[in-house]
Amino acid sequence: YYRQLAQIEKDAYRQILYCVDNGESLITLNYGLDNKGIDNVMKALEYDNPQLFWITGGYTFTPGLNELEVEFNVLAEKLDENKATFNSKVDELMGSLYFPYKAKDYIKEKLVHDKVIEIVKYDGENELGYSAFSALVDGKASCGGYAKAFQLLMQKSNVPCYYSVGRVYQGDNISDHAWNVVRLGEGHYNVDLTLNDTALEKFG
Repeated sequence: YYRQLAQIEKDAYRQILYCVDNGESLITLNYGLDNKGIDNVMKALEYDNPQLFWITGGYTFTPGLNELEVEFNVLAEKLDENKATFNSKVDELMGSLYFPYKAKDYIKEKLVHDKVIEIVKYDGENELGYSAFSALVDGKASCGGYAKAFQLLMQKSNVPCYYSVGRVYQGDNISDHAWNVVRLGEGHYNVDLTLNDTALEKFG
C-alpha cells in the first residue's frame, strides 16, 4: 500500500510509522495533507504493518494544524512489555514451522496457513480480535486478526502477502471482512483463513 501513495503521503507515512512505533499517539505532521490524503496514509499504515498491534485504525485529524491523533488500544498501556511478549511468540512460531530446505513459497504458504488455523479460534466478540497480538498470543481473533497474523508470518517467511478488506455475502447478511492476497510465483491468490477455519462449523 505504501507504494501506491503520492510522494508527500509517503513522507507522512514514514513520520507516522516512526512515531507510532515509539508509542507516540499525538503527532504534528511535517507535511500538509487534506482529509483524503491522511485517510490514504492511515489505511496504508495499518494494512502494511500487522506488527503494529496497538493501533485500532481510528484517528482524529485537524488539517489546518496538521495535528494527528492515532487511536491506540489498551495494549499500548504496557507497550514495551507487550511488544516483547508478541515478538517472542512470533519467533517461537517461526521456529516451529520447520520449512524444508529451499522450500518453495507455496510450501511456506501452506505451512503458515495451517499453523495459524491450528493456534487461533474465531471470536467475533473479542474487542482486540482484529489484531495480530490477539490471534498469535491469545489464540482468538476475528477476520482482521487472522489476516494480520497470516500476513506477518508470511512477511517473516519472505513471501509477499497483503491485507485485503471488503465485504462477504452470506444470504441476506452482508458484513465487512478481511482476508489476504499472497503472491506465489507469478500469480496472486486470495487466501481466507477465517472462512477456512470456520466453514465446516458454519456451513457443514
